[in-house]
Amino acid sequence: MPRNKISDNIEGIAKYLLTKTYSYYVIQQELARMNLNVSKSTISRIANKVGKQQQVFLFNSEKSKLHHRRHIATPSAVRRITSYINQENPPTVSLMAARCHISVGTTFRTIRDIIHARCRQKGQYIDFIQLLLKRDDLELGVCTEYYQM
Repeated sequence: MPRNKISDNIEGIAKYLLTKTYSYYVIQQELARMNLNVSKSTISRIANKVGKQQQVFLFNSEKSKLHHRRHIATPSAVRRITSYINQENPPTVSLMAARCHISVGTTFRTIRDIIHARCRQKGQYIDFIQLLLKRDDLELGVCTEYYQM
């Protein structure tokens, strides 16, 4: 039994969101907000179709434009890393990564994002080690030292 044809509208939106490296679930939610009910298997079919089309046109074995995001820190891992940073003697990054079951690179990116979230204003350049030593200011959510480049 043949499958139903996917409309060009849905296919175009899904292709665009796939190139932005959104997960199938997020794409499904975005399409649902537009009152377009699509299953994840349909999105997978669109991704496979696009992947096969790109493989035909690839030269010199270039990489495909569609990548799935992996190794993303979950909200619970972010909370745990935040609590580790706020400790008196924080553990090493590799130990934090092992405790949260994520990679060291993801841990570094998460720590960087936490620091940027706490110090959003322009002109605040703070060394990571000095930032960790200023725990009293961090608990207030205020960065008091300003470094100009």
